[in-house]
Amino acid sequence: MSGLTKAAGLPGEPIVLALASIDSPSVYTDIANLGDITGPSSQYTVTDVSSHGHRARRKVTTLLDSGTLSGPIFFIPTSGVVPSHTDANDGLKAIFERGDLRAWSVRYRDTPGTATYFNAYIAKFSQKAPVAGVLTADFELVIDDVISTGTEGAGPGTAVFAPAQT
Repeated sequence: MSGLTKAAGLPGEPIVLALASIDSPSVYTDIANLGDITGPSSQYTVTDVSSHGHRARRKVTTLLDSGTLSGPIFFIPTSGVVPSHTDANDGLKAIFERGDLRAWSVRYRDTPGTATYFNAYIAKFSQKAPVAGVLTADFELVIDDVISTGTEGAGPGTAVFAPAQT
């Protein structure tokens, strides 16, 4: 035993998916509760830049791929945005079918209001409507560019980008 106290972990729920309006300024509306999500699965491309005469390999990171976010979503019936196939503009099915790049937020509902902000395409959208259950969908968002982290109250304008944008 190291003598360190066991740290509490960040609960995996309730995590919420929000969609930004296409108005200016954008307003993020919670559209779904998230189930067991996977991702984002970010990674850098690492390139070997070793030269002769140096005794060890040298590597640099080049492009960042912010990856994907996937899992089940549980629709919120009173969200204000109809997140199903019935809304021709902001419905997830319509966004998927058009191949739109949209702004999203994942809100972790912790005390500081942690949220991530990113642009993404819906790469997978598969609705499920079990007779003895609720309407859900399996989805996958392919993230474009970088993910920013901020808080719900401050919004994406004050979010910190990693890596820093130049």
